[in-house]
This record gives sequence, structure tokens and C-alpha cells, in this order.
Amino acid sequence: MTPRRRAPWARRTRDQHARASRETWLAAGAIVAGLLLAAWAQLGGPLAGPPLYDGVVANDAYRYLTPSPGEHGQPGQAAEVVAVVAGRSPGFAVATIEQPPQAQVFAAPGALELPPGAAEVRVSIRAVAVPGTLPANGQVVGNVYAIAVTADGATPLSAPSSARVTVILREPAGAADARVERFAGGTWQPLTTYAEAQSLRLALVTGFGEFALVVGAPGPADVWQDWSFEPTVQLPLLALALLYLGAVRGINRRHPANRVPARRVAAFLAGLATIEVALDGIVGHYDATLFSDHMVQHLLLMMLAAPLLTLGTPITVALRAVSPPVRTRLLLPALRSRAIVVLSHPLVGFVLFAGALWVSHFSAVYELSLENNVVHYLEHAVFLTVALLFWWPMVGRDPSPWRLPYPVRLVVMLLQMVQGTFLGVAIMGASAPLYAHYAGLHLGYITPLADQQAAGAIMWVGGGASFLLWGGLVFADWMRAEEAEGVLVDARLDREQRRREAGAGPNRPETGDPAQIQGVDQ
Repeated sequence: MTPRRRAPWARRTRDQHARASRETWLAAGAIVAGLLLAAWAQLGGPLAGPPLYDGVVANDAYRYLTPSPGEHGQPGQAAEVVAVVAGRSPGFAVATIEQPPQAQVFAAPGALELPPGAAEVRVSIRAVAVPGTLPANGQVVGNVYAIAVTADGATPLSAPSSARVTVILREPAGAADARVERFAGGTWQPLTTYAEAQSLRLALVTGFGEFALVVGAPGPADVWQDWSFEPTVQLPLLALALLYLGAVRGINRRHPANRVPARRVAAFLAGLATIEVALDGIVGHYDATLFSDHMVQHLLLMMLAAPLLTLGTPITVALRAVSPPVRTRLLLPALRSRAIVVLSHPLVGFVLFAGALWVSHFSAVYELSLENNVVHYLEHAVFLTVALLFWWPMVGRDPSPWRLPYPVRLVVMLLQMVQGTFLGVAIMGASAPLYAHYAGLHLGYITPLADQQAAGAIMWVGGGASFLLWGGLVFADWMRAEEAEGVLVDARLDREQRRREAGAGPNRPETGDPAQIQGVDQ
């Protein structure tokens, strides 16, 4: 029997499989060789050696002398003894063990003035407690490091020129634009500071002692300097703005006689801008530093951004912008769904609005949000969402399953203002700091308790003023509605009067007029 010959395409397929198999074995062999080489180096082969910091590897977590919950403790120390040769101070480079080091000191040979007969120079770096005197113009971030350089362990040394002695401190995560300051003679002395890679701050010094990084109190010049770029916030805001403006443009083009009012467009864009200022501007920059700043952030989101967004009528714009099939099959059924009907109920919005404020400020949620960025972002999202649900039936112009009479809206807003006042007074009247995060910050320009009292006052006064502002808008709407209704009633009465006059004729008496009836009978 003649064996079957394989077709050319079958032979090519077999060759391809063989070549792929060889390549697979070669790749597997390379991987195994790499793993063996790595294991050999790890166990002490010729490649083994001390790790070298090249500015590329990830930073070690910052280690605090007195860590707060979630922070790392036990900062590294350093000590070195260098022999004096020919009566000239030796050069040295001493650093703590973190990667990159949290504290370093460098001196060039001959940079220090030695006493006669000195045999060695001793250098030590260690983290110490923050001195009782705090910087008058800023906040200490990270550890305070005591850097001692002595001759024979007894005589403190100094340098005649700062050009050859350097102290470098590392910023902890979250700090920015810090400067090196030295504590000497009972006061803090700012030093000319230079930024280095990997959050390192360098200063040239003439003497040693206690050094720390200090962040200054926010001022007017920081409004633009402290603006941060956060894609998770700015990209969604930009997308919403472009989507809204595109929808408005389409509506105005299709309906030139019934355009979207410019004031509504301005309100919506102002709401988005308020969110950007609250989260990425100077307010967002200091929300983990100042409780009062954090309270301003919450008020901007809940008392300003949310009502402005509702005044922009995004639901109406969406209904007018989409095609009729999308409107009837998707948007309108969603607006009439049970979930929207329940969530948009004014009582639900009231409870969620007040509950979010009280639960966040008097539970572990607030402290957790200061230590965990994900929780912090979720907190902002919850605040904005519940605020939108509350303000939608209060000041919004969009269609809603619930339309409250104007007097009822004013009463609801008054009650909300009262509970906000109670919250502000409760925070302001606390006798001790409520949050360990803020209590653990060493702010030279305000104490934790004074900052907390300011936050309570902002909630009380700022929240009350916001409700009065929007209450005034609702009252003005009420007056305009009453005036418009009066015009309609007058117009209806005029039409009825004209109909009566047209039906009576020039000589025909009005029905029911006794004088006219009597005259006709006579």
C-alpha cells in the first residue's frame, strides 16, 4: 500500500511547530539561567555586595520617631569616628540607613576648625523629640535630627565657611517645598535650601545642632504655587465640561429660538471650577494639615459646588441633547425608576446630607480619611453625591419626581442650617483635639485646638451663610412665581370679563342685574 504523502501546507505547519518548540525551550532555558544567576548573587556569589542607591529604586517608607497610626517608626541612626591626619580635619560622609537616607552630613577635608592636639572626629546623627519652641513661621515635617560633630567626643566643631559642609534631609511623603532650619540658641534659623532628587533638601551650614524640615504657613503667594495636578480629579472634570458644552452647543444649533440660558451654563461650569479649587487648589493642598482648611473644602463641595451644578440643569440638557429613542428608552425610564424616586425624596436627601456630616466628623471615618487616600477620595465623592441629592429638589430647575412648595423648601433649608449650626458648635466647643492626626502635627503658627475651633466656626458661620444665600434665591423664585401666577389670574379674569361683555351686547342687560331688570319691566 502506497503511503499517503503529506501536502506541502502540512509539511510547512510541522516545520513551524518544530521551530516554535525550539524557541520555547530556548526561552525557558534563558529564564532558568537568569533565576540561577540571581540566586547565586543573593547567596553571596561574585555579584553580591551592598545595595547601591542610584536614585532610581523606590523610596523606603519614611520612619518617624513618634509614628501615628499607619506610619512606620524606628528611624535609623548613624555614627562614625574618623582619625585626624597631620592636624587637618578629615572629610566624611555620614548618613542614616534608609533608602534614600533621611539625614546626611558631608564635610570636605579641612573644612572644620580643630582644637590643638585633636586625634579624631566623631560624627553622630539621631532623631530627637521636637523642641518645645516651634518654628514661628511654619510646621515641622518629619523628624528633628540632632547632628553632632566633635573632636575626641568632647569639643563641638564648626566650619569657618559653609561652602564645604552640607546637611541633607529627606522630605516625608506628602510634604512639599520644605526648607531646612536649624534650632540653636532657643530659636529656629531658616537656612538657604536647595532641592535635590528624591525629595532631598540640602543646606550649607557652618555649625551643627538640631535640624528639621519646615513647611511655611500658607499665604497669598501660595494660591497658585500650591496648585496640584491630579488626573483622577481634573480629567473627569474636563470631560464633564466638554460633554456639557457639546450638548449645549447642539441644543442651541437645533433650537435657536429656545437656547440654553447662558446663566445656567455659567452655573454648571462654576460648579466644576469649585470642585477643582476644593480638591486641587490651595484648599486641597493643606486639607491634611489644617482642620479648618479641610472644613472649607467640605463647605465648597456641599454648599457651593453641588447647588451650582443643579442650577446648571444637567438633566434637562441631557434630555434635550439626546435623540428621541435614547430619551424615551433610556433616560426617562431611569429618571422614573424606583431608585431615583426614593433617592430624590427630600426627606432622604435631608437625612443623607446631615448624616454624612455627623458620621464623618464624629467617627473613625474622618481619621481614616486623613491617613488613607482612597478613603479620602470616597469621602469627597459621598459628600458631593448627598449634596446633589439634597439640593436637587431645593434649588434645582431640572424635572424631579418631587416638587416641594416654596415655603416647604425654606423650612427644610432652615432645619438643615440648624443642624449644621449644632455640628459647628459641637466641634468648636470640644475641649481637646478630636483627631490624632492633627494633634500630632507640630504647627508653629496655630495650635491643634485653635485650628479645631476655627473649623467649628467655619462650619457654623460659613454653613449658615450658605443656607441664607440659597434660601434667598428660593425666596426670590417664590416671589417671581407668585407674580407670574398673579399675571395669569389677571389675564384669566380679563378674558372672562370680555366674554361677559361680548355676550351682553350694547342694550342687553347683564343677567342678574336687579336695576336693569327693573327698568326693562317698567
